[in-house]
Amino acid sequence: MGACCRKLLSEGLDLCVRARRLDMQERTNVIAERSPGTDLARYAARYNLDENNTRRPVASQSGTIALWVQDQYERDLADWEGRARKHLMEGCDDA
Repeated sequence: MGACCRKLLSEGLDLCVRARRLDMQERTNVIAERSPGTDLARYAARYNLDENNTRRPVASQSGTIALWVQDQYERDLADWEGRARKHLMEGCDDA
């Protein structure tokens, strides 16, 4: 595997981590809206300990996802997707 392949894989994994963090924050915001007055830190600790929720954690603090964060993620994802597709179609330059 060439350096360009490793770089694309690394960037793809970074985007996955960012997406999970955005999802976690969004779930936290939904919980905060549905149950005002809930101690989010305690709720998140209990929720995240449940083995059924390990793949969908909740953040311990509520916060609004800024539009520019979401927009930047979508731009980075589209850029990475284009480069990855080109790489798959044209092959590795390092080979």
